[in-house]
Amino acid sequence: KIFYSLQPKTGGKCSVDIPDNPDYNENKMLMKEIVRELKNMQTPLVSIIVPVYNGAETIEKCLRRIQRQTYSNLEVLVVDDGSTDETKAICQGFCQEDRRFHLLCQAHLGVAAGRNLAMRQAKGQYLQFCDSDDWMTWDATETLMQAAITTGSELITAGFYRVVGERVYEHAHIGVSGIMTKNEFVENMMRAPGNFYYGVLWNKLYRRALIERHMLSCPEDLSWCEDTYFNYTYLKYVATVTVLPQPVYFYQKTKGSLSTTRITLTRTIHTRSELFEHYKELTAPVRKSRLQLVPFWVLPALDGGVGIPKNRNEEEL
Repeated sequence: KIFYSLQPKTGGKCSVDIPDNPDYNENKMLMKEIVRELKNMQTPLVSIIVPVYNGAETIEKCLRRIQRQTYSNLEVLVVDDGSTDETKAICQGFCQEDRRFHLLCQAHLGVAAGRNLAMRQAKGQYLQFCDSDDWMTWDATETLMQAAITTGSELITAGFYRVVGERVYEHAHIGVSGIMTKNEFVENMMRAPGNFYYGVLWNKLYRRALIERHMLSCPEDLSWCEDTYFNYTYLKYVATVTVLPQPVYFYQKTKGSLSTTRITLTRTIHTRSELFEHYKELTAPVRKSRLQLVPFWVLPALDGGVGIPKNRNEEEL
């Protein structure tokens, strides 16, 4: 007989007791697998979504960081957006060595279509996103999940690092931290609506149930700011937001990446108009004047290019 013991009230530890029998020595690997599965029962599954197009030069580092996260109960959904380089082969290698990795393939339909495909396939209670030319801090998922479990907030957001050549800059967070209501978070957003901190997906953690309940998705007709659009619609259904001051992500702008392709002046004007309608609705409960809508049109998008320089090697962060 094998006896299983779960003790969630005393630190969430679990154990497997195996009687003193030499026959069980042949099943040590199986026992380890059972222990891991029992531990995973106590930690929610997180689905990490990684869209990629011709990312052979960067995707391995991106996926290796995810693979070695301190939070292990993951499924990693990599979406190959019709790459013509070695991207697919690299991703297949991760799938072969780690069963948590899954490769989804589509024609070159864009980053929004890729994320939507992965969200439909995801099984995790929470969703996290990563771009193929960026990478996470080693404890990114654990940091976000600890906040989600502790606070119960529907949205967790954190800071990030901006990588400029060999230098790493810490992008300042919004100046406050802790749990806040949706309206309090929106009030902060209105001061800098173009700030990457609010628009991007990769410094946040989302509840999949909320996304499915309200049938949310990234608009596939927008080739720019589709992530901001998603955040605006997601925020409509959020009660509280937890803001973490520490960075969890390394962002670098790469020419030709999914987030910088297919952008034209016509598309930009169309995108801003589409976003404005949602921004206006989202900010209505806290706006005191229509003049407060002006920053949406006149303030530039800020991606963290200016911040606090870090002298430490990024591998140590």
